[in-house]
Amino acid sequence: MVVSRVALAPQEPAAGRLSDEVELYQRTYTTLLRSSGETALRVLESSHRAMGSSLHPLAGSDEPDLGAFIYAIRRLPDAIAGADLVVMGQEAEVFARNGIQIDEWDEADAPARRRRWHDSGQGMHAVLLASASDVDDLIPTLVAFQIEWNKLRVRQRAAGWPPDHEPAPDECAEVLGGTAEDWARLREAWGERFIPRLELIADKRMNLRLRMLGGTQVGYQRMTRRWWQPVSLTLAERGIGDCPLYFVSSNTHSLVNIATGVAREREKSLVEFVETLPEGDIRQRDVFGIYPYENTLRAIKISGQQLREYLELSARYFRTYTAGAPIINDSMPGYNYDVVAGVEYTIDVSRPVGDRIADLRFDGEPVVDDQEFTLAINNYRQSGGGGYSMIQDAPVVDDGQRQPLAVHRSHGDSLPDLPREDPAHVVAAERAHVSVHQPFPAVEDPDHLDPVPDRP
Repeated sequence: MVVSRVALAPQEPAAGRLSDEVELYQRTYTTLLRSSGETALRVLESSHRAMGSSLHPLAGSDEPDLGAFIYAIRRLPDAIAGADLVVMGQEAEVFARNGIQIDEWDEADAPARRRRWHDSGQGMHAVLLASASDVDDLIPTLVAFQIEWNKLRVRQRAAGWPPDHEPAPDECAEVLGGTAEDWARLREAWGERFIPRLELIADKRMNLRLRMLGGTQVGYQRMTRRWWQPVSLTLAERGIGDCPLYFVSSNTHSLVNIATGVAREREKSLVEFVETLPEGDIRQRDVFGIYPYENTLRAIKISGQQLREYLELSARYFRTYTAGAPIINDSMPGYNYDVVAGVEYTIDVSRPVGDRIADLRFDGEPVVDDQEFTLAINNYRQSGGGGYSMIQDAPVVDDGQRQPLAVHRSHGDSLPDLPREDPAHVVAAERAHVSVHQPFPAVEDPDHLDPVPDRP
């Protein structure tokens, strides 16, 4: 189920502008997974269809997309077909603290992913996440798998399938849709499980549930330190701690390039090849097409009361919680949902619109109405764009007419220093140019399991 609490935390700057649909999709599952309960995967299906994924082009069609289905099958453990619940976490200790002993479960794997899975044998799967990007890879894969599974279920039941014989790819294509070639690939992927799997699809509607345990940036950093420690010790023991170090993921041929010196010898021709790629490939000049608007960055003075009003308006992005109903307010565009970095707060979606921001704090202390903050923001939002009229008359303390991309090019991942007349600042420059830096911002939310604070 979806719980009636959404805890938000500061986010890192983003590196590229996404379409509103993709941004909405990522925000939706990131927000829902911060809850302490379970989330039905089906609530993500509408935003998944809307984003127009190139890996799932027929997501919004009744026609089966076997290419997307096979892609998902190869990236998920086989037993996911019988699963009801997928629990995600960073370490076995996190699962154990929540009463889940994955060390006692069967290990599982996927043909095209090295992610560690564990199968309880009773409909629950656990998956260990190595980074925040694992979530951005796993969630769309699971949603695509469920959508295509249920499409095939509807078509099979309408046709009275599966038949009492093993159908050829041509027959599958004629009765259920798709191409004979894709059905041949699917039969190859499932092997001897092809008929049993068709029977399971016809019999069971896929309705997966998700739960996230932890998922903080601190947890990912701790995991990185653990695997780095033996590497660091080995380097120190051999006296090569100051030597260049190469990390190789799955492209082991890069080791051959390093050992033979081929890449270095042909550096000039390789660079020339990249610089003369045909139209359609990404060039440096294309980066400036990522953010086509003429918006500029400003710094304004606001009060604690204005900050709260600002966040209350942003919280309209969520509907008031009703069991079984969609939580996202699709009448509010995703680009009008803002998150302010530098403060901590909770959005209590069980409360009515305008009274949802709870436990608003700066530096661990409650924010008061007459407290002053400096907010970095773009001129569109500062002028009241998106309905944020509470800040349109706020004093402007810095209006350098800097465009987000120009700032990014000149200063890397940082922005010029803002005026700091008061030690209490909410520097939300990250949000002012969130469309420029990082497609899927990292989430730091170590307290996301805490209950919503009592309200006065």
